[in-house]
Amino acid sequence: MEQINFDNALKISKETVARWEGISLLTSVTLIRDVFGKISFLLESKKTDIDLEALTALLAGRLQGYFGKQILVTGMGDDFTKEIIEDIETLRLSYSDNDKNDSVKWYVLERPLAKKAWLELNKNIKPAWGYEDVLLNDYPKIITFYSFKGGMGRTTALAGVALCLAMQGKKVVMIDTDVEAPGAGSLFFDYNEIESGVLDYIIEKPLEEKIDMKRYLLKVDDQILTSDMNGEIYLMPASKVNENYLQKLARIDYQDNRPGYLKSIIEELLNDIKNTITDLDYILLDARAGFHDMGGIVTTQLSHGVVLFGSQSNQSWDGLKQVVHALARSQSEPLPVAMVSSMCPGFTKADYHSYHKSFLEQSYNIFLEEYYFQEEPAPAMMADDEPHTPIAIPWDDDLQYNIILYSGNPSDAIEKHRVQGLRSSLTKDPYKSVTERISQWFENE
Repeated sequence: MEQINFDNALKISKETVARWEGISLLTSVTLIRDVFGKISFLLESKKTDIDLEALTALLAGRLQGYFGKQILVTGMGDDFTKEIIEDIETLRLSYSDNDKNDSVKWYVLERPLAKKAWLELNKNIKPAWGYEDVLLNDYPKIITFYSFKGGMGRTTALAGVALCLAMQGKKVVMIDTDVEAPGAGSLFFDYNEIESGVLDYIIEKPLEEKIDMKRYLLKVDDQILTSDMNGEIYLMPASKVNENYLQKLARIDYQDNRPGYLKSIIEELLNDIKNTITDLDYILLDARAGFHDMGGIVTTQLSHGVVLFGSQSNQSWDGLKQVVHALARSQSEPLPVAMVSSMCPGFTKADYHSYHKSFLEQSYNIFLEEYYFQEEPAPAMMADDEPHTPIAIPWDDDLQYNIILYSGNPSDAIEKHRVQGLRSSLTKDPYKSVTERISQWFENE
């Protein structure tokens, strides 16, 4: 007999109910897994007076500690129980392990404590504002930069794309939502210039009658960096990392006791920025690596497109597969994706082509399985500019350590040369290629 564990508990629950002698009386079964991993059941029956004693004994014996010891039946119970049943029927989803030959409809309802942004795959989530609005240039495009593993050059690439867009005359806001490991602020500003940011907004917004967004936004205006730049760049850092930072950080996880609040406050932040900076073209979000709640919200729920960073390692692909799965199922249509092969061997190295081919094959297989749906023909593996088609960002020694994109002394020739060199590196290929891929998502760009 298969040993039960969290991974197979739902499957074993379904198999156990299916073996029950009263299964022929049922029209549907909902498997309800609570925050502790225990499983309860909602049965819809052709009769209201079914005998649950045998089913309870069967489930208790097979599920052991995974049994939640509660079996509800549609139409039975007091008014409070009936209200709970209505909520379950509203929130449940079709069970992914359904068999077309089943006479019973199977559903599942997961009740997780956190990571909800990565698990709400009902295709009903809407971004902060509609795609129609961004295609008409009435609202800015929201683009998230995400890597499952840290140290992938994600924040550096975001800075490069912001510079490329500004050189095209675009008005751009960068937002550092990687609040547990902030970094975007220090690329563009000295520590003393950063006073507040995302953390402060989340805490202060509900407490203040009218909030001034200019407190949280910094304009990137270094003379050397922005010379000959027709557009504008603004930055909203995570916050000032000082003795109060951890106190602020400890107050923003509302997922446990205020469902949906973290998403709604970030959505308010985006709208306040849009209403503060006129004619804004792009909002670039730097997301937290891994399966963090904030990272899930800004990656799957609020944006109009995602730049994914991966490397040719099993650890990277294992995580990215789950991310691609979520990006295809969170909103009504699969989110536009640009896949980046990060930190890959340089273009001059002999093993580059072998590495790139292997990365492309792995990317294609994952998108074929998780993103390209069977009802539509999938693109060919070698097709250009498709979600699975990787943009290679090779290892660059000049961009690996303590990147400072501001000049301590604009009149200093050495400082001028340093900043100009970094700007040049970040506004050529491959960052220019990432920018072009993003622009292709919006037809009238």
